[in-house]
Amino acid sequence: MFDSQRKQRLQNDVAQFAIWGGGALVFQLVTGGWLWNPLLYIVLGPWALQIAWDAWRIYRPNNYTYRKEFERWRRKQQMKRAVGGAVRRLLGPS
Repeated sequence: MFDSQRKQRLQNDVAQFAIWGGGALVFQLVTGGWLWNPLLYIVLGPWALQIAWDAWRIYRPNNYTYRKEFERWRRKQQMKRAVGGAVRRLLGPS
C-alpha cells in the first residue's frame, strides 16, 4: 500500500507538471514568448528537478531512506486510525 501510494503521488505530480507546463508553453507560443522564456526555466526547472528526484527515490530506493519514509508513513497511518477511532467513540453510534 505504501509503494502504491508513493507511485500514485508521483503520477499526480507528473500530470500536474504536464498540464501547467503545457499551458505555459501554449501561452508562450501565443504571446511571442521572448519575455516568458527565462521565467519558464526559473519556475518549471526546479519543479522538474523535484519530480525527477522523487522518481529516483521511488524507483531506485536506498534501504535506509526507504525504511525511514516507510516508518514515517506507518506512524501517520496509525495516528489516523487512532484519531478516527477516538472520534467514532466520541460521536457514538449514529
